[in-house]
Parts: sequence; structure tokens; C-alpha cells
Amino acid sequence: MMTSLRLKQFLFAFFFLFSTLSSESITNEKLIEEFHHYLNLAETQLKHYQLEESIQNAKTSIKFGLEYYNGYTIELFDPYNIIGLAYYSLGYYEKALDTFLTAENILTSNHLDNHISYGILFNNIGLTYERLARYEYAKFYLDESLKIKEQILEEDNLSFASTYNSMGLLQYSLGNYDEALHYYILASEIRRKNISEDSLLVAQCYNNMGIVYQSKGNYSDAYKYFNKALKIKEKLKDLDMPSLATSLNGAAELYYRLGKYQRSEKLYKHSLRIKKRFFGNKHPDIAVIYNGLGNCYYSQGKYSLARKQYQKAYEIRKNFFIKTHPQIAKLYNNIANIYEMTGHPELSEKMHKKALSLKYKHLGKEHPSVTNSLENLAVHYDNHNQVDKAIQLTLLSLKIRSKLFGEKSRPLIATYKKLRDFYSEKKDYKTAKEYEAKLKYLENIFPSEDKSIILIKTN
Repeated sequence: MMTSLRLKQFLFAFFFLFSTLSSESITNEKLIEEFHHYLNLAETQLKHYQLEESIQNAKTSIKFGLEYYNGYTIELFDPYNIIGLAYYSLGYYEKALDTFLTAENILTSNHLDNHISYGILFNNIGLTYERLARYEYAKFYLDESLKIKEQILEEDNLSFASTYNSMGLLQYSLGNYDEALHYYILASEIRRKNISEDSLLVAQCYNNMGIVYQSKGNYSDAYKYFNKALKIKEKLKDLDMPSLATSLNGAAELYYRLGKYQRSEKLYKHSLRIKKRFFGNKHPDIAVIYNGLGNCYYSQGKYSLARKQYQKAYEIRKNFFIKTHPQIAKLYNNIANIYEMTGHPELSEKMHKKALSLKYKHLGKEHPSVTNSLENLAVHYDNHNQVDKAIQLTLLSLKIRSKLFGEKSRPLIATYKKLRDFYSEKKDYKTAKEYEAKLKYLENIFPSEDKSIILIKTN
């Protein structure tokens, strides 16, 4: 039998061990509870564009997760993915990429082969590479995302829509408009089937389709899809959110192309108010609006105002993109036009050539954006009595545009006008007359003001 002293020692040790185990159990329960609390909070904040808060709470979730799981287990994938998405939405694409690649390392280190998380993550990585104009990497990851989903999911699963939408964005950036439209249609069909006709994700597809039609010069279809997207957002009371601003940008660009500059300016400013509220004054989306406003002012001969807007856009973009990014090149092109119209021909030529060189590097020699630079440089040469150079560049643009858009397309109207005028200057009236005939034919198909397009009403 135990002595009284030994019995007391035994009972003390037993109760100490029991209390320690209970304490550890309570601590672990608290850790996992906090992990899920902050993770859920971060996810909710991401959906409501509370992006900085989402990042901080996801990081807190990771801290509790590391302590509870004792390492980078699969459970930590979600908070890292949320952080990556928040950085992406904020325009911090390099930070987003680093975070997504960390999430990829988590999946790899946990030996998860063909896990659906790879399909989701690779879509996000591909989308980020697209924003950074690293198109080969973007294509690789998006193709891998699709392969994984095809192995795991049924063909009409909702998850496919996000990858199809991303593939559409990539093909649009590459200037492959028909392919982009194909993927957007696939995404919209899946979303309509799995969610509803009136969802924000369907509206996103419609907006993207509108952008493609607009770039192809099919303004009536562009109007149709922008309007469909806006009506869905109005129905869902999504009237003061970034997604509405995106649709307003599309409509603003459409009205700009139709020569309705004041209406375009109004929509851009409406979009700007919304975007600033969520993202502040410095964000890639804000730069898009400043560039659009600059175009409106330029086309009205308000060159000082236009230059200010382009400069604002440049100051933002240089902080988010490398100096050779296509978005920077587009601004060089616009700034060059300002130099041309304000008596600085040497600077104009230099900037045009710089823009063209960057576009060749990132987009290739047969891209719609390249033709814009070729024709702007052609106008510069024509203004300075080098009409032969102007014709040479415009003919090259015509060759590219005809290949990309077809012989009967709206983008050829501006090209034919230039060629008619250039050949007239050379007193080659026969050739000028040929382009005049082609021009009139297209103008009958695509009148300068499409009567089917009315003002898009927004609150």
C-alpha cells in the first residue's frame, strides 16, 4: 500500500498531467477557432472589396494555422490564395504572383497530384501573368488549369467558366479577338446554366464580349452587350461597385469611338468616382480612366487637358508595370500625338517609334495595337512632307488590319481615309480614287453614327 506521502505525490502528478492536457486541448481548440475566424473574415472582406483588411486577416489566419498545424499544410492554401486575389484586385500583380507561387509550393510539398486546388490556383497565376504581359507563362498556366479541371470535373462545372474567361482575356490581349469571343461565350453559357441569367458573373462575360465587339468595330453588338451587363447590375442593385465602373468604362469607350465625346467623358467620370472610392487615387484601373479622358479631350482639341490626363495615367502605370509594358507603350503613343499637335515634331517621332518598338517586342508585328502606332507615325511623316514614308506605313497597317479583321470591317475606314488623302497629296488621283471607292463602300455598311445605338442610361 502507498504511504500517505506517496499517494499525495501520485495524485498531484495525475492532476498536473490532466490539467496540462486539458490546457493544451483548450489552446488547440482556440488556435483552430481563430484560424477559421480570420479566414472567413478575410474571405468576406475580399468579396466586398475591403482588400487591405482582407490581406491582414488572411495573414493572421496563417499565423494561427502555422501554430496549430505545425507547418505549411494544405489548410494554409486558402488564406494564401485569398491574399493573392486581394493583391491582384489592388493592382499589385508582382505581390500577387509571389503569393500565388507560395500557395503552389504548399500544394507541391503536400504531394497533392491533380487536386482541384491546382486548377483554381493555376487560373489565378495565369491571369496574373497576363496582367504583367508575360503571355507565354500565362498561356502555360491557363492550359494547365484547364487540363486539371477536365480530369476532375464534369464538363459543365462552374469552375470551367473562370478559366475560359481568363483565356478570353489572354487572347484579347494578344489581339486574337475571335478566339477571345469564343472563350467568353463558353464562360457565359456555363455561368448561365449553373447560376442564373442575371448574375454578376454573367454580366462580367457580357461586358467582356462587348469589349471584343467594340475592338472589332462592331459597335451595335458592343452596345447590346454593354447594355445587357448594365441592366443586370441595375437589377441586382450593384450600382456603386467596381464591377459597374468596369461596364461604364466600356460604354464610355464606345461613345468615344462614335464621336460622342461629352457623353463619354460623363461616363468616365462616373466610373472614376466609383473606382477611387474603392481603390484610392493610384490603381491600374484609375489609369485606364485617365487615358480615356485624355482621348476625349484630345479629340476635342483640348490638348493641355489631354496631356494632364495622359501624364496622370503614366505616373500610375510606371509604378505598377515595367517600363516596356504594352500599357506604357499605349501612353507613349498618346503623348506622342500631343507633341505632334503642340509643335514638338522631334519628340513626337521619338515617342511614336518608342511605342512601336515596345509593341513589336511584347505583342508581335501583327497586332491591332501595332496598326494604331503605324498609322499615327504615318500621320507624323505626312505632316512633315514625307508622304512616301506615310504611305509605306499605312499600307503595312492595311495589310495587318485586313488580315485581322477582314476586307469588310470598320477598322479599315480610317486606313482608307489616310491612303486616299496621302495619294491625293502625291497627285496620284487614280489610286486615291480607288481608296475613295473602298471608303464609301465601308461607310455605307458602317455609318459614322449607328442609329441603333441610343444613350446608355445610368443612375
